[in-house]
Amino acid sequence: MSMNEWGEGVILASEFPKVLQFGFTESRKRSYEPDSPVDQVSVTDGHKKDIINKLDKAIDVILTGRSPYDLPCSLSLLQSICMFVYMDKTWVSSIYDRITNVFDTHMLPLVKEAIESDDPLAGCCKTYTMWRQRLRELHMLLIMPDESSTLRLPNRKKIRFIPFGLDLFASRVLNSNKPKDYMVRLADPSENRLRSLVLLAIKDMMYGLVSPTPESNQLKEMVTEIHDVQLELHGESRLHLFEVMKQATHQNFVSIRDQLLQSPESYLPKAIEYQKIVPLYVDIFKPFLPADFSSNDLLETLLGSSVLAANPRVVHACFGFDWNVQVSTKLVQLYADEEKSWLLSSIEEYSIKLYRSHISQHIRDKGLIADIVQLYQRLCFNAVQTFGKENAIPKNIFVNAIQQIPNGPIHICDHLLKHIETTLGKPSLQDLDRKSRSGRIYQLSRLDPQDSITTILILIPSSRRYFFDKYQIQVSRRLLRGESFFLNRELKMEWLELERELLNKLKNMCGREYTDQLDSMVESVELSELDLPEFHDVHKHSALGSVDMDICCVDSNCWPRVPENQPLIIPSQLQPLLHEYETFYRSQYQSRKLQWKFHFHRVTLDVQFDEKKARKQTIECTLYQAAIILAFEDHASLSFDQIKLKTGMSNKFVTQNLNVMSSSRFPVLVQETDYRINENFRCSKKTLRLPIQLAESASPVEPQSSELPSRAWISSKIEAFVVRTLKSTQRIAHDKLMLLVLDHMKQQKIYEKDVVVFVKSVLEKLINEDYIAREADNYVYIP
Repeated sequence: MSMNEWGEGVILASEFPKVLQFGFTESRKRSYEPDSPVDQVSVTDGHKKDIINKLDKAIDVILTGRSPYDLPCSLSLLQSICMFVYMDKTWVSSIYDRITNVFDTHMLPLVKEAIESDDPLAGCCKTYTMWRQRLRELHMLLIMPDESSTLRLPNRKKIRFIPFGLDLFASRVLNSNKPKDYMVRLADPSENRLRSLVLLAIKDMMYGLVSPTPESNQLKEMVTEIHDVQLELHGESRLHLFEVMKQATHQNFVSIRDQLLQSPESYLPKAIEYQKIVPLYVDIFKPFLPADFSSNDLLETLLGSSVLAANPRVVHACFGFDWNVQVSTKLVQLYADEEKSWLLSSIEEYSIKLYRSHISQHIRDKGLIADIVQLYQRLCFNAVQTFGKENAIPKNIFVNAIQQIPNGPIHICDHLLKHIETTLGKPSLQDLDRKSRSGRIYQLSRLDPQDSITTILILIPSSRRYFFDKYQIQVSRRLLRGESFFLNRELKMEWLELERELLNKLKNMCGREYTDQLDSMVESVELSELDLPEFHDVHKHSALGSVDMDICCVDSNCWPRVPENQPLIIPSQLQPLLHEYETFYRSQYQSRKLQWKFHFHRVTLDVQFDEKKARKQTIECTLYQAAIILAFEDHASLSFDQIKLKTGMSNKFVTQNLNVMSSSRFPVLVQETDYRINENFRCSKKTLRLPIQLAESASPVEPQSSELPSRAWISSKIEAFVVRTLKSTQRIAHDKLMLLVLDHMKQQKIYEKDVVVFVKSVLEKLINEDYIAREADNYVYIP
């Protein structure tokens, strides 16, 4: 019959009478009185001696693990007779000595044998469990003295038997008074040999621990229980296992680290997987951990800064174009306390090199803008997944990567300008069908759903001024395109709305100092479009109504610098058309000055190259090129001097245009001794567009600092000041107004070359726009 079956078997009859089986109540005089009127039982000294002998025999049977049949009587009877002697201090004190003696003579050899076996840790836990079970059975037998709150022992503090026995086990097997490096303990001859074997077994178990096992659960249960007992008895734990756990973990992780470093590309994902071991260690040794313990300390061996900094390839492998979010999140958590940690610096440094190399290799690709936007948005997504919020790391990486490429920001600006031109596209008749269905033809959100334009501008802050200077030129070309490009006026007005939408987006991101002049350009073209229908009505009923005209009249102050007009004699065929518009404009705005800009003129001609064939070729060209072609209307051939005389152009400029028009790509003219129309000219295109020629090559736009305000921004500030001043005074003298404006510019720290000339141009602009008027030497506000 097993130990757990005590009290359930058949026990031989006892010599003690059954009358003893009744309850008693403890009195304040430490004597027992019957709970109910019963016959008093007298126990003599001889009976007490017999009771103690039987109880001592029962204690030996229980602690040595013998059969319950070896008990002198039944367990219930033993519990009953114990109440007659449980206040005997001498006998109770002897129980502690008996427990110690039985453990040293009987239990300790079993423990040594188990620990010195092939599985020391399992043997230790098994014998501990066996001893604990015997102590519990002893408690069942001696429950009255064990649980008594009034019993006081003469020479020792009264301790319950189970804690005493468990502490005895720990003192003989696990305790150490040397809380130092456990490897030193193992080499210390004065150290408990059993403890050394158990420590080595714990270390070996931790090497292979990847999930809870029966062995780890038994170890956890044992150390936790002993820890609590020792805190209760001694006020401190005497196992000192935290150092063991810490150093064993370090050795374990060093071994894992050295093995994983053989494959740097997969190091971090696998190392992160090993973090699952740490909670197991912490769970087992939780009672021994210091108050300031952090589980991240255990991962220092695998994921510490010294390891990763010394092996940058393992970090780079997880932070390429696609981040390993699981790894990156864990690393950021480990180093969250460092405001600017080495980890973030390492990620940024590597990513800058990665993206710089990629952009440099594709710097001439047509799809560079889309590629950069895709990479940037992917990096932003990875950063949000890693840090849990948006941050400046992706922007810093791309800004520095582009900046480190020779002329990188300038190249990106040029690509962006081409991207804008391609994104906006060209109007088509199908666009009108879309409007009938949706109400809006052109929407920036549909043409640029990824916000590519503003995204790229964020990444090139140093070249923002360069971009807007060139963008003004690009916008001016788009706005001045005629109906041949926009197909009809309705599409052009829709296009102006699209330009306005894009400018508003750029204004919100970059500020008005960059977009004020562009806004003025769009507004100027819109005003011109409002006047155009009235002129078309006049032109249609005139003698020249058969010739289509599309004119754009804009404010010269808000337009970017354009080449000066080259000397030119306007062809007689075109002079009446220009004169007709001049007459109309002066009738509408008498105080304004109209100046033609030949550089922007585009003329469409139908040329019959072969007089024997009725086929005509449509040619779109500049006014200068049209003057050369129209010069051949009444002449079969012309010499260079004759062309120069008829057109009035300079030698250099007429040579440039003739070279283009007689080239192999645009063979409109043929040069032999003289120039003549090429009768054999053939072109597969419906409309041949000749390139624009400038008298002097346009100087490239130099990159400027983004901190310098543009002339348009300065102009807008002066305009606002002048209008406010005149609105309050209604009339002011010219000299006084000039002094006020110059003083205002000085206070606002606004500087400009040729400031007087510039201020006068601003005043002239306000007069042309009917904000103010000049009467003699005074300026007057116009409500």
